[in-house]
Amino acid sequence: MSRHFPRFQLRLQAAILDSFITLVLFFASGLFIARFDIPAYAKVSFVTLVILAFEPGLVSLTGSTIGHYLRNLKVEDAKTGRRLNIVKAIARFLVKFTLGIYSLVSILITRNHQAVHDMAVKSVVVLRHPERYSKADRLPERKQVDNAFIYPSRLRRVLFIVLYLVAIVFAFAFARYFFLSNKCFLYDECVNLDKFVELILSIVWIVSFFAVFYFGANGYLWGARRKPRAE
Repeated sequence: MSRHFPRFQLRLQAAILDSFITLVLFFASGLFIARFDIPAYAKVSFVTLVILAFEPGLVSLTGSTIGHYLRNLKVEDAKTGRRLNIVKAIARFLVKFTLGIYSLVSILITRNHQAVHDMAVKSVVVLRHPERYSKADRLPERKQVDNAFIYPSRLRRVLFIVLYLVAIVFAFAFARYFFLSNKCFLYDECVNLDKFVELILSIVWIVSFFAVFYFGANGYLWGARRKPRAE
C-alpha cells in the first residue's frame, strides 16, 4: 500500500487548529448547558459528548478533524487503509488528550511518521491529496539512516524523549521559582530584571525542547543511546 505522509509542521498546525476549536466548543457548550437546571453529572456528560462528537466522531465518520481537513490530512487504519471505527477513534483521542503536544514527538522517528496516539490504535495520518504537494513534501516510509549504529527501539526513544521533556518542564518551573523574585513568581508583579530573567529562561526552554527532540530521535540521549555496530 503506497502512502504519502505529511511533514511534522502540517501535523502540528492541524493539532493547534483542533485544540483551538476544542477549547471554543468546551466553553460554548459549557455556557449553553449551564442555563438548564439539571444535575452536574448531566452537564459534564453533555460537554463531554460535544467534544467526543467533534474529534473522534469526525475522524470515524469522515477520516479527518477540521484541522486535518484544512491541512489536507486524513486518518486511516495502518493495516487496512480504512477509516477508524468509533472505539479506536475515541481511544486515539484520549491518548492524544492525555499526552498533549508530547504525543507528537514520535512522529520524528517512527517508520510511518506516527504520533503516540497513532501507535496506540495502529492508525496513520496521510496526505489526502498528495498530488498537491511536491515530491519533497510527500514523505515516504522512514528508513534507518545510519547503518553503522544499532539504535534503541523507536518506542524506547519516544519514552525517553517524553521523560526528558517532562524533566525540562519541572526544571523550568524550579528555575522560575529560584531566579524570579517572590512578587513576580507569586503575584506576577515583575520588575525589569525579572522580565529579563524570564526571557533568558524562555530561550533556554525553547532551545532545550528542540534539542531533546533532535538528540532523542538520533539516539544521543542517556538511557536510549545508539551503539556502534560490531564489524
